[in-house]
Amino acid sequence: MASGCLPVLVKWPSIANLASVFKGGAAFLLAAPPLPSSLQLWRSFHEICAFCFFLILASALTGHGARYAVIIGIADYPREENDLSYTVNDATAVAKVLLKDKAWDEGNVIVLLNEEATKGAVADVLSLLADKASMHDLLFFYFSGHGTAAPDTPPYDEHDSYDEYICTYGTSFEEFIRDDELSAWLASIPVGTLVVALDACYSGGQIRTSIGRVKALSAYYYPMKGDGFAVDLKRLRLRLKDLGDLDREVVILTSSAENELSWELGPPFSHGLFTYYFLEAMRGKADIEGNEDGIVSAEECFFYLSPRVREISRLYGLNQNPQLFDNYQGEAVLINRYPMLCEKWETVLKPGWHMISL
Repeated sequence: MASGCLPVLVKWPSIANLASVFKGGAAFLLAAPPLPSSLQLWRSFHEICAFCFFLILASALTGHGARYAVIIGIADYPREENDLSYTVNDATAVAKVLLKDKAWDEGNVIVLLNEEATKGAVADVLSLLADKASMHDLLFFYFSGHGTAAPDTPPYDEHDSYDEYICTYGTSFEEFIRDDELSAWLASIPVGTLVVALDACYSGGQIRTSIGRVKALSAYYYPMKGDGFAVDLKRLRLRLKDLGDLDREVVILTSSAENELSWELGPPFSHGLFTYYFLEAMRGKADIEGNEDGIVSAEECFFYLSPRVREISRLYGLNQNPQLFDNYQGEAVLINRYPMLCEKWETVLKPGWHMISL
């Protein structure tokens, strides 16, 4: 789902398309009409074998090696006036959804909350992953908290002369992570696939309303459109190529455009507006509205959440428009929905049979 125009070419089916065929075969088996009870046991045995065969092939074609996640949520900043309400909820809920998928190892999902999420702690975690990860792996980096901006520091690479920051636990710019720093740290990790989701804005003032709160620390600057975190992270691919290192595929989801604010809202949302719909998407709704191939991809998540965030934000006059950068050839898999499919077999299997864990 890489952005841009599609060239008019005749080519062989992609790996992702082949995987979809195998997953579709598994789904077809589940939807087939029932047989007479005298033949049900025979059919159950053979369909389970075929079902497992389809899933194994699909997993082999679309799966990554190891999956790593760094999930950060900061609600309790050192100064009370900077506190947010739902960002810890955001981070813990994202981690919980990931871990429902057995493809995610709990030991590889690192969650940093509030005072745990200092700039140094984030740097240490990413440094450890740089030593541990390989080109076959996937890294998912998620942040929910404040964002801000400040005058550009060397190297002077910002068109508007300002750097954007995600505000890790602290009170000063030295304690926050600059866009250039985050790009360099992520570039040092040799994963083949990188997915970044940022629920923060990078400018604005202290704004509290009856609707919710903007997720930005005080700054006297609104970034230029086209000059924000996503733009800096896009350079990852070019930097690696320049260094002669392994290239990787990158998908970046941001909660708003570079010159917009991001909001967290109270009940019934009780999350960042972006994260509320991101969670719905991750729980399977994105795939249901997408290609229904049994996986939830980062791209499907964006196409599910984006119109909903825009609709709700405009309803409240907030003007929040999520953004996507995608150079992934195919789809970046976040969640496998296979266990949900396998559960359907429980109504077919006879007493004494046992599920096969995949």
